[in-house]
Amino acid sequence: MTSENWQGINIKGGEPTIKDNTFIFKSPKQNPPNNLQLTGSANFVGRQYELTRLRERLQRTGAVALSAVSGMGGVGKTELATQYARLHEQDYPGGICWLSARETDLASRIVEFAQLQMNLQVPQQDSLERVLSLTEQVKWCWQNWQPPEGLILIILDDIQNLKGCREFIPRANRFRVLMTTRTRNLDPNIEEISLDVLSPEEALELLTALVGTKRVQKELEVANQLCEWLGYLPLGLELVGRYVVEDPDLFLAEMLQRLKNQSLQDQAINPSQEQLLSTEMTAKRGVKAAFELSWLELNLHTQHVGHYTLEPFRGMQRLKY
Repeated sequence: MTSENWQGINIKGGEPTIKDNTFIFKSPKQNPPNNLQLTGSANFVGRQYELTRLRERLQRTGAVALSAVSGMGGVGKTELATQYARLHEQDYPGGICWLSARETDLASRIVEFAQLQMNLQVPQQDSLERVLSLTEQVKWCWQNWQPPEGLILIILDDIQNLKGCREFIPRANRFRVLMTTRTRNLDPNIEEISLDVLSPEEALELLTALVGTKRVQKELEVANQLCEWLGYLPLGLELVGRYVVEDPDLFLAEMLQRLKNQSLQDQAINPSQEQLLSTEMTAKRGVKAAFELSWLELNLHTQHVGHYTLEPFRGMQRLKY
């Protein structure tokens, strides 16, 4: 007997059992939807306190939980959200939905997620053949989420204006909503974690993870000066660290001097949106806001650094806050 036919009953993909002469059919378990594509930085340092606070806030029961991570561009908001989602995927058996809140068509992205990730046929009209608005379609998606049980994590990344997103936020207590934003005090009803730059110790730890212990210890004092000059900003350290790695003969002191010289020349080149989008760095959209910088002209040996950061530019300027 196959699982496709049991006494004439089609049970393909199911799990038939018999108990007390009663046929019981269990539907196949549905994998929770998850469009989380970012893997998170392998060199993630610090932020353990913030990760703990996020989990405490988002695991509260009784109502939809809303939490926001705020801070300047490049400080690591998106990275923190990514690390949280990766660490606690098992806490959300209902699935994880990552949405860019910068996009003006957020409602369409939600409907698209429901269609692609959950195979839902989102209705365009109600029972009276009245055309449903996008807001009503989004509400339908939240109400008909699959699987029908388990906590769900919704991440709204880089909110510019909460007013434009508020009507699309789910209201059922199955949902946990994590937002990232550059706006402090986004809303008095949303608990907020303000993310600042790294401590000097954490910044040095990140630089060491990027360029290697040997190079940092060889120029420890300069390494500390480099961290300070970059404002202990994670994105700045990552960009510089990745650049230094591409040239094993480049001393940290020389890198620091180049940065200072370029800062005096004040010849920053703004990267284009296409160049920003081509990078695989987690904080790719924060580059332009966090920096007024460009890369020192790359030779043939170091041109492939653009695969990790930005396409080759003609200089690098110090961050300006």
